[in-house]
Amino acid sequence: MSHQSLAYLVTEQGALVQLKSHSILQNFKSHNLLVFYAFQSKILYNWIGRRADVHTVENIDNTEQLIMGMHPGKTILRHITIYEQNRDGIEEFLKDIGISLEDYKERLSLWREFEISVYSDIQKFKIEENNNLILDKFVEAMDSANHIRLLAEKIHDSALVKEKIHFIENLQEKKKLIDKKNTILSEINKLIPELKNSIISHNIEAAVSLYNQITLMYKKINQEPAKENKAVIDEYLKFYEEWESRISIL
Repeated sequence: MSHQSLAYLVTEQGALVQLKSHSILQNFKSHNLLVFYAFQSKILYNWIGRRADVHTVENIDNTEQLIMGMHPGKTILRHITIYEQNRDGIEEFLKDIGISLEDYKERLSLWREFEISVYSDIQKFKIEENNNLILDKFVEAMDSANHIRLLAEKIHDSALVKEKIHFIENLQEKKKLIDKKNTILSEINKLIPELKNSIISHNIEAAVSLYNQITLMYKKINQEPAKENKAVIDEYLKFYEEWESRISIL
């Protein structure tokens, strides 16, 4: 590869990162936006990958100003945009910046093979994630989602990365609520036998206190009592009604 041009990678923030000659080819990736200034033709080329971020592409208009600021002695006569998925003008572009068509094609082919391989792995984890969700295995589902996120980062699929981060955050919140609910249900299940014993021993004060605690807990989780627990609560209500009847006679 000859030194026929200046090459830059455009960052998401719109800044330009100059590429060394040995790293130019490896930056032809579908998510990248590259800028080349050809010395001989004085043409500024914008190479846009097929999955380049829309907001990053919007920064193209600023590249000339940035390059002129870094190299005030340069003259830009024309602007040409090259799209990865198109073949128009590709040979002239590559010749102007000193890259062979064979090397370029090989690089794109290698990257696409890598993308296909990564997306294949992502699909496997998506199936695993969905199966875990069906079984309410939230920790395992989050683990699957995190694997997807890491794979998406490898191919710079920012939309999928954001989707999985949001998914994991939502699942963490859901798990917190479920854990809290299960903790309360566990506490209720400990109080139910105490309520039953207080009914058997005719301890009205303990029974009333336990019933109030249990009722409040069920309200917190907005849930009806399980069949076994409802039977004890119904037994309490009958016990309390009989106690009130006896008190009213006295």
